Amino acid sequence: PPGGPPAANKPPILHRDVKAANILLDQHGNARLCDAGLARLSPELVGTDVSHVSSVHICGTHGFVDPAYQQTGRLDASSDGYALGVCLLMCVTGWPALDISKREPVLVNRCHEVLTFSGRADDKSSDESLREIADFNAGWPSAVLKELLGVSATLLHPLRARRKAVSECLEAMDQLARKHGLSVGLVQADDVADWQLLQPQHRASNVAKDCVMCLERCRQVRFDLCGHAVLCVPCHQQLLAASSAPLCPVCGGHAAAVSEPNDEVARQETFVQARSPGARE
Repeated sequence: PPGGPPAANKPPILHRDVKAANILLDQHGNARLCDAGLARLSPELVGTDVSHVSSVHICGTHGFVDPAYQQTGRLDASSDGYALGVCLLMCVTGWPALDISKREPVLVNRCHEVLTFSGRADDKSSDESLREIADFNAGWPSAVLKELLGVSATLLHPLRARRKAVSECLEAMDQLARKHGLSVGLVQADDVADWQLLQPQHRASNVAKDCVMCLERCRQVRFDLCGHAVLCVPCHQQLLAASSAPLCPVCGGHAAAVSEPNDEVARQETFVQARSPGARE
């Protein structure tokens, strides 16, 4: 506000319960952080030599709590950043932050190897480890997947001093979106006349998405009934040969290709809803 302190001097707010369930999407696909019941205004962190606040009682949700905070009771902004890193890891893997049915229930520990390899683009072990944890149904292009995992790794480093600030990571994700031509938020179609904005040829990306089965060839096939485009021609043929009633690997719909397979599918949206027959031109 006019006359108020500059933004850089405003006391930080430590949320203390950042988790996937507290990140909501509005009607435009923009993320909103909710449930500030545990949030703490921390003016002592501004203009002083204080680097953290101490807490006797550890707040947060299992699987998202920063181990450094859990072990020492010392809380700073990097603890919220750690929780954000867990959320990004959930997006990459499709796994919950904590799964007690697994031998290793903590997601970050299950992904330790690939987080360690993250950033070593020339290391074949990195690709192997990535194959083991990636959620192929999410339709991540491999290049985006690796970079997103790299952002997550910088938030999840065991040593707080080695972690990047949340603001830096958010900027890195913005740059990632611009670099790969990814849209931010969702396109609105308030009128049926705007339908063309939702069509794949109008929402084409600069990045060719990989087949979710082989992760080597580009996608070429879009399924007729469900609208998903996730497979290359060889993998689709393999799917047809394996079953008399092949199903889409994403939603379980009937896996019949629409029209002729083509390479442009790889640059279109993963999902395109079929237009209603009654929609006006």
